[in-house]
Amino acid sequence: MGTKCAPFFANLYTGAFEETIKDPRIRFYKRFIDDVILIWDGTMDEVENFIQQLNQNEWNLKFTGSFSPTNITFLDLDISIIKGAIQTQTHFKELDANSLLDFQSNHAKTWKTNVPYGQLKRIKRNCSTIETFEKQAKLLCDRLRDKKYPATLIHNSYIKAKDEKRVLTKNKIQTEPENKGIELGADVPYTAELAGDDEGIYQLDRDSGFLCALKPFDRENKDSYTVTITGERRAVIVYIEVTDDNDNMPILNPSTLHGIVNRASRAGIAFLHVQATDADDLASENADLRYIILDHDQNLFHIDPRTGAVSLTAEGVADLSQADKSRFKLVVQVKDMGDDPKGYVAAGSLEIVIAENTWLHPSPVSIPENQKGNYPLTISKVLWNSTEVQYRLSGNFAGDLFTVDESGNIYVTEELDRERQSQYRIQILALNVDDVLYSDPLELTVTVMDENDNGPVFPQETYHVEITEETTKGTLFIALKAEDADDPTSRNAQIRYRIVSQEPPLPRDNVFDIGNSTGHIILRDDSLKAEATKRYTLEVLATDLNGADGGLSSSCTVIIDVQDINNNPPVFVKNQFPPFVVPEDLNIGEEITTLNVTDQDEDLENKLTDFSILSGNENQTFGLSAAGEYNVVSIILEQDLDYEQVKDYTLIIVARNRAELSGAEYSNNSTATIFISVGDVNEAPVFRVNQYEVQVPENVPIGSIILKVEASDPDVSDQNNLRYSINNDSREWFSILEDSGQIKLLHSLEWEKFGDSLHLQVIAWDRGDAGLSATADVTIRILEVKKDNPSKDGPISDKTDEHLCTPRREGQRLLIPAWDRKLAGNSIAFVFGFPNDATLLGQWKVTALNGTHAYLSMAVRYIEPAVHHVPIVITGNGTDPLSRSLQLRVTVCRCNTHGDCKIDVDRMDGMPTLSSALGIILGTLAAIGLILIIIFCHLAHSPTIKKTEAPEAFPLRSTA
Repeated sequence: MGTKCAPFFANLYTGAFEETIKDPRIRFYKRFIDDVILIWDGTMDEVENFIQQLNQNEWNLKFTGSFSPTNITFLDLDISIIKGAIQTQTHFKELDANSLLDFQSNHAKTWKTNVPYGQLKRIKRNCSTIETFEKQAKLLCDRLRDKKYPATLIHNSYIKAKDEKRVLTKNKIQTEPENKGIELGADVPYTAELAGDDEGIYQLDRDSGFLCALKPFDRENKDSYTVTITGERRAVIVYIEVTDDNDNMPILNPSTLHGIVNRASRAGIAFLHVQATDADDLASENADLRYIILDHDQNLFHIDPRTGAVSLTAEGVADLSQADKSRFKLVVQVKDMGDDPKGYVAAGSLEIVIAENTWLHPSPVSIPENQKGNYPLTISKVLWNSTEVQYRLSGNFAGDLFTVDESGNIYVTEELDRERQSQYRIQILALNVDDVLYSDPLELTVTVMDENDNGPVFPQETYHVEITEETTKGTLFIALKAEDADDPTSRNAQIRYRIVSQEPPLPRDNVFDIGNSTGHIILRDDSLKAEATKRYTLEVLATDLNGADGGLSSSCTVIIDVQDINNNPPVFVKNQFPPFVVPEDLNIGEEITTLNVTDQDEDLENKLTDFSILSGNENQTFGLSAAGEYNVVSIILEQDLDYEQVKDYTLIIVARNRAELSGAEYSNNSTATIFISVGDVNEAPVFRVNQYEVQVPENVPIGSIILKVEASDPDVSDQNNLRYSINNDSREWFSILEDSGQIKLLHSLEWEKFGDSLHLQVIAWDRGDAGLSATADVTIRILEVKKDNPSKDGPISDKTDEHLCTPRREGQRLLIPAWDRKLAGNSIAFVFGFPNDATLLGQWKVTALNGTHAYLSMAVRYIEPAVHHVPIVITGNGTDPLSRSLQLRVTVCRCNTHGDCKIDVDRMDGMPTLSSALGIILGTLAAIGLILIIIFCHLAHSPTIKKTEAPEAFPLRSTA
């Protein structure tokens, strides 16, 4: 709060403000510096409004408050109303740390010894009930112990504070010394009644209102009184505390005037406490006692003036170590009133005996584990010669496993377990009543002797191990180790291992071996097969005492899973087959045959098989389908078969595991040979194009060939076995040559009658099978021709017959001229073309030279030698163009080197005809067949000779 005088000015300033507070609802008001407590006779809302009004002051003061109808905290008090009565207790903050002075600090000893009583007395003063005091006192004592305060000091302080008389003030109280009468003014009506004066000490003067004492007080008899004065309007409780007067002398306790001191005691360590009592108030100076030693030996001993603790001085320690004197008599005086010389005095004779030092290290102790007996059992003893001594033990043990009594006897309280702890180091302490060490601690070593009370234990009940089929003999695959909690240096922990059982005992009952002392399990047999035995179960026994009889044992289970490796290739169940005859019209996707393989491996991943066609399928005619199974494959057709192209197939199919093969190789049994023969099927003819379209002028001459359709038979041997017909020409306007497919006009075409087009359907039939046919659509576009003067109008040409060589020669062509009779000078340009006929367009080509001339040439290298009538359409190029179709007669022939046509020579006389030549050939074949029949009959009646078939008869066939 700033300077030292700041609190005084703050009090004065606040007090001046409080003079302005006037509210009849305030029944009680007290303030300590800046903390205020008041009792409000009103509602909660009213008190809240009151605080808000206080904050509207001009004094620059700010008030904050908390209020409750049941409990509140003020300073270090928790104040509550319980069952209509006010209850109080000491307030501790929730986060209050233990900030008490540590007893081991370097503060003055008198400060530290007064802390427990001062704190307990504060709690006693603040607590309104003994139950609350005991509860809070227990909490404080725990905190004192945490701060290393001696238990005796805490206990004596607690007893002293508990016996203190609690004084509460509810009204004006005056205190008077004992042995004096008093007059107490009480603010009560004169008609009040007096209650609580059972001893008849008090009298109420009804005229003056004074409460009078009729006889002296004796504090030692009774230190407080409670008197209730009841008036007409209210009752007043008066608490009267009797103050102490020094009317009692101190008295020395004779039992404390005799002591023993050890020659090995250190200076300043109390070995005896002289005690005196004084009946006066312990909280006053009347009972404040002081001790001194009066005789001439006071230079050897020292007594604490406040506590009466007697100790050796440094001179005394040196004197006792040399002198032979064994006893001292001293005079001790005690005086009350503290340092005031007017106090009462008492004296007594103090006798001190000098004892020899017996504080020696005890011998080590060995105790068998699990020892039976009536516990606690005495195991050792120590002694410190002194009047006041207490023993304590500390060390590497828990709880009260080891204890020591007041005589120095050391006990073990329960059976020991060497496996829990094999050795204990116990520190033995000798202390005075102030918990101060007399000397350095002694050490007692306790060794726990082992017995075979623990069997070997495996860390796991079950072990899982995985090994592969290729694991070799002698391979270590697991190291077992059992733990025995007994002494590892004794036979009790020496373990031996053995395999008790093996399941299954295949291929024999000792497939595995275990190291007798190591627990290492190895493979004794290298013939593991997962397909034969996938899992082994071993029971392994571990026995201590080196496996001798009487040893303790335990067992574990070792499960050994044999992991399959891919050491077996897939093998075809059957890898040689007779030829499969497949018709050439088999649908794509159809299955031809199915192959199966077997695999002796155990795991599915090692059985998974991929199939492939090694050879014979260069054109990808066939494919393989696994159909979702790992050991089955189907051969399916993936492209159309053609007997005329390929008649036989030899497929070499191999099976390979997806996983890498280990320790084995693929053999011929992983290969299959499939022979496939394509069966010939009489197939339907096929048109080269499915739709034909031709342009024909309406004035084309009757008998003209307007189009040629062509079909082919997929069967190579039946190319000349086709015939053609028209399906939908009910008017019979056209005819078709049955053998060639040429369509001829039978009647004239009139554009006005038929319109601009006609539609026909042409059928090609197989002569050998009328059910096999093909159809093509023909569209005839009729070109209208002007009728004014058909003989004179339109373009004309006077091209005469010429020839072309076949095969085609470079540069050969025919010139086609055209003109119009009605136009002078032939100034019109013409367009030369063909009717819309695919066959015609494929064989011939027209190339314009200028407006009146064009070239005709062969579009292909070879055209059959014959006289060909090539239809040419010539169209004018005016606004109302006319067109004319003419048949150009072109001779195609084989030519000599000069480009002239060769002349066919007639057949020579005597030359065999075709029929005669055929008869000669057939007779020759019949004679050869007769000879072969005779030979085969002769062989059939000859003895049978067994022959070995050559391995080469079938591809990739095993000869083993």
